[in-house]
Amino acid sequence: MTFEEFDFLRSDEGRRAVQENLAADPVAVAMRYRGPFAAAVATQVKYLQRAGGRGGAGDGVGSEVGAGAKLPSYFRAGCIIPSLAFEQSSAEAVAAARTYSGGLCIDLTCGLGVDAFCLSRRFGRVVAVERDPLLAAVARYNFSLLGADNIEVIEGSAEEFLAALAGEADVAATSRAATQDCAVPGGADCGERSVAFASLALLLRASAVQASSTALGLASFRPGLTACAAQALAAPFSLSPLSATTLTAGGPLADLIFVDPDRRGASGEKLYKLEDCSPDVVSLMPLTRSLAEVVAVKCSPLFDVDRARALFGEGTLCEAVSWGGECKEVLIETGGRRVGEHIADERLAVPRAVPRAVSRIRATAVGRGSVVFDAARPTAVAPPLPDFLSVALSGAPLTTSGTLYLTIPDVALQKARCAAEYFSGLGAFIESDNGFALHSAILDTKLGRSLKVVSIERFSPKKISKKLRDRGIRGIDILVRDFPLTAATIARQLGVREGGVATFVFTRLAGEAVCIEVEKL
Repeated sequence: MTFEEFDFLRSDEGRRAVQENLAADPVAVAMRYRGPFAAAVATQVKYLQRAGGRGGAGDGVGSEVGAGAKLPSYFRAGCIIPSLAFEQSSAEAVAAARTYSGGLCIDLTCGLGVDAFCLSRRFGRVVAVERDPLLAAVARYNFSLLGADNIEVIEGSAEEFLAALAGEADVAATSRAATQDCAVPGGADCGERSVAFASLALLLRASAVQASSTALGLASFRPGLTACAAQALAAPFSLSPLSATTLTAGGPLADLIFVDPDRRGASGEKLYKLEDCSPDVVSLMPLTRSLAEVVAVKCSPLFDVDRARALFGEGTLCEAVSWGGECKEVLIETGGRRVGEHIADERLAVPRAVPRAVSRIRATAVGRGSVVFDAARPTAVAPPLPDFLSVALSGAPLTTSGTLYLTIPDVALQKARCAAEYFSGLGAFIESDNGFALHSAILDTKLGRSLKVVSIERFSPKKISKKLRDRGIRGIDILVRDFPLTAATIARQLGVREGGVATFVFTRLAGEAVCIEVEKL
């Protein structure tokens, strides 16, 4: 997207063009639309449809969103959505599930602004930093459509902004300067961005110390601020008394610093190590910890949860988050005394209290529930095969009195490497974090999908293939975990296609490869 396209899309003509074509095929829009910026209009139609989980005839801005919509609020408001920013953004349901709250939140990596928007509902003020000028302008415009008037969008890098907030002067001295002559460090020769950042830093500090219910504005500053600084500081600003108490006691400035590092390199290549991403949160962590009560780092779903403690030390909370059956993110929470405070009342999965100084792991299925574990717990040992499974594997038929159930652990439990501990605690048999839970009574949990077991037998492709042929089954749904073969290989060996009315699970029990037929409860 270019600035010219952005200007058109937010004009009356551009908004009308997108709205009138929102129910159409984006490819058809690109071919038949005769107005200016046809490609940009078609792209917006495409991504608004994806944002709302819709796209059928009759759908449009303001209509009901589809199931599993990624950005329902953005769809309803008719926001502008750059394609790459959409792909990299959080799902709104996932961002809204975070329960941080307080006076001031700083989002160091605004992007499309979904995280900042959801956090703005729980914080008095959100400062969102974005290094890309166009994305900053888009986010600012979208926030106005969304009615999020407590978000400040600042253009610049996270590193620049943190340096401006930290400053060289003592906090109290800086605050006094802000309330007296409010001289901006660097003087008139500073670049516009430096002036804006330094001015905002002074404003944040002064506002936090005074904790005034009267918002501070540009009137507190000397005349002559550049246009960039004026734009950055145009909105009034005030903070809650909580932040004032923290700062005057020598504590951090913000209640939360949130950061979602860019996991793409300069050439578009994927980056896997957190230290290689931008900003480098590992190097910046001492500074961010000094500025905020809590620092939350959003990581890729591929991030190894055990790396959190290695990178940031004891006292961290590492959370694997799933939504719609997929792991969406790994969230690392670290910082000061308030780490984990928002989950203090939840039932811990371990039978003892977890001290704040101990690292913890949390598995969260959005809209379903979550559990917390001690990250330093001993490695689980595979339990012996219970009698009810030994009987089933012996070939004895399952009877009504011997009903068995199989639960597929939520992917968040699997990612957090705590599925075995969690389901063992519920009385189920599960060999590993990558396996399935088997039990003789229905479990009271929403962190998994339960099915009824029809039969269990050792994996013998010839025998199973014959049984399927005798039943006239040509295709089956295949679920595989902790098994040496892929679903495609299993289907080929059984002589069936993937997909069908019957469901079979392939896994290991007591080291043996087994086939389990299941059905819905």
